[in-house]
Amino acid sequence: MNKNILITGYSGFIGKYLTGFLKNKGYNVIPLKQDIKNPVNVDDKIDVVIHLAYLITNKTSNNINNVNVGGITNLLNFCKENKSKLIFTSTIQVYGNQKILPIKENTEHNPYNRYSESKIIGENLCRKYSQLYNLKCIILRLSNVYGNGMKKGYAIYDIVNNAKIDKPIFLNQPDVKRDFIYINDVLQAFLKSIEYDKKIFDIFNICLGKSYSLNEVVDITSKLLNKKLDVIYTRSWKEDVLNIYGDISYSKSELNWGPSIDLSEGIKCMLTWKYYSYGLARIHLVYVNL
Repeated sequence: MNKNILITGYSGFIGKYLTGFLKNKGYNVIPLKQDIKNPVNVDDKIDVVIHLAYLITNKTSNNINNVNVGGITNLLNFCKENKSKLIFTSTIQVYGNQKILPIKENTEHNPYNRYSESKIIGENLCRKYSQLYNLKCIILRLSNVYGNGMKKGYAIYDIVNNAKIDKPIFLNQPDVKRDFIYINDVLQAFLKSIEYDKKIFDIFNICLGKSYSLNEVVDITSKLLNKKLDVIYTRSWKEDVLNIYGDISYSKSELNWGPSIDLSEGIKCMLTWKYYSYGLARIHLVYVNL
């Protein structure tokens, strides 16, 4: 094994988990500490680049192209020059609102914000470099990744965290449905992608393959804790995509990947989580019975 894996965005939610996970699997993980908006300069021989450094909030939309598009361009040039494989982290949001569900990888794009638009540009650049320079590139379209270590402000984290400490849960758009994928399953998808060699270029949905509303997340959490939760419904706002979930049949057949943790089990893991070691060679997850 002993592959050198360069990770951008190593200090983020997914990056912290992935760094420890891959080290524990025997890979030599190298965090990219430079600004992704600048040309990439790494002395080590890099076998695989995993790109996790990007902006997602529209509050900083003026900078999204500089980071998201400029960043992937710099990495593609680095991979071309160093003959490195690239794993590009995209999003299920590129599909936007669709009439036919679940969504397959060949479904036409329908972006609804600057973030998803920037990811489409990044995907197209990956495809172009792969075609022109025979660059190995895997695109993972992640759905809503969750688990402990998330920042406040993500709906599923706020629901579970507030439920644990008996604080009110504030819900806006409680009926909007999303495809929630637990962090452990996402780590396995990256692991499979590192060793994937069936095609030079490929795209995979990394999703649970089911959608749940925030009301359903509350209900599951309430049942696991065996208590009624204090839910406050706030002023509603219009959401462009009311329901979205991915078809994972291609990921199962070609990448040999599929989710192993359903939403109830994932929430249970969050509720019973006791200790986690970031950035080390081992990930410690300790669960207790509810």
